Amino acid sequence: MNPDTASTRARDMTADSQTPASAAPVRRLASTFAASITVPEIAGERCVHARIETGRCRACADACPRNAWIVDDEQVGIDTEACDGCDLCVPACPEGAILGNRSRAPELRIWNDRPAAFRACEHVGISATTDVIPCLHAIGVADVLRLYRRGVRDWIASAAPCESCPRGPKPRFQDAIRRVQALLASRDLPSLTLTVLEPQDWSASLDRAAPYVEHTALSRRGFFRQALRVAVDTAVESAADASASWTPATAWLPDIGPEPVQLYQPVIDPQRCNGCDACVRLCAHQAIALERSPDGVQYRLDGRRCTGCGVCRDVCDQGAASVIALQPQATATVALVEQRCLACGTIDHEPAARSSRDGFCRICARTQRTRLLYQTLD
Repeated sequence: MNPDTASTRARDMTADSQTPASAAPVRRLASTFAASITVPEIAGERCVHARIETGRCRACADACPRNAWIVDDEQVGIDTEACDGCDLCVPACPEGAILGNRSRAPELRIWNDRPAAFRACEHVGISATTDVIPCLHAIGVADVLRLYRRGVRDWIASAAPCESCPRGPKPRFQDAIRRVQALLASRDLPSLTLTVLEPQDWSASLDRAAPYVEHTALSRRGFFRQALRVAVDTAVESAADASASWTPATAWLPDIGPEPVQLYQPVIDPQRCNGCDACVRLCAHQAIALERSPDGVQYRLDGRRCTGCGVCRDVCDQGAASVIALQPQATATVALVEQRCLACGTIDHEPAARSSRDGFCRICARTQRTRLLYQTLD
């Protein structure tokens, strides 16, 4: 049993003995509800496994210190009894399918005359505030980039020694900062600062910091434009949380600098690809897209829209698709040759680098055009 749950139940039993019997079920129900809200909210439609049965993603299970996530051939689910609400699975999910506890969104403060995000873990011994969360490492790249876009360049953190934490060593918040720094540096954008303080110093800095209010000196027209932008951004984020779609946190990053680094990016080997378009159809964010123009047909690869989910890799039966991380965009396009099959009449294409079907689509080329149309191909 979770020690926190055990202590909660013990307090409830003591209270029940001093209150009317009719109040005890209500109190127990309230306690159960309070415990249940720590379990992450799930947007199942976004999950990789909802799109492809052969998906190999186990990010949530690998990040969970209590083995609460169940990912196997039969199901993807969470054991609510095992979950302690640490939210470590939230930043681990490449598709944003795990929403976490929304009440833990940071309240920004003014620190050294700049907007800053204060965060501390629950084991540092600080009295509960909105800036204390179960685990500091539940902050991921998407969280850092989302606040960076709002002007937050400073993070003020405090954490107990992770070596002694019952949740054990897991992906680090510092690693999220490092990866964002690489994205920013390659684009010549202002960098981040991470300041780690002792608990008492963190609390004192938090007490001195003023609440952050977003405002700028604007003309009347500029004011309404700014207000409209904030309203639209808020509506888009709310709609994204409520829908099956989700925009990668890196999508807004500008492609500036000599070699802008991508957090993740899809790569297609034109010598292996057979042009089946499976990766195009299954990529939820158009990181791989089929483009037609007067110059021809091609696959367009956009690392800013790639989440690293690996669906393209998992669905490719030719081993042509892969995902790489923290590197400049390897290839922006893969040129294709499009033709109408001489046997079945379908429109087909394949990479120009290996065009060798002699006018036949990939199916007719494999079946030698004389075998049954419906058959199992190895």
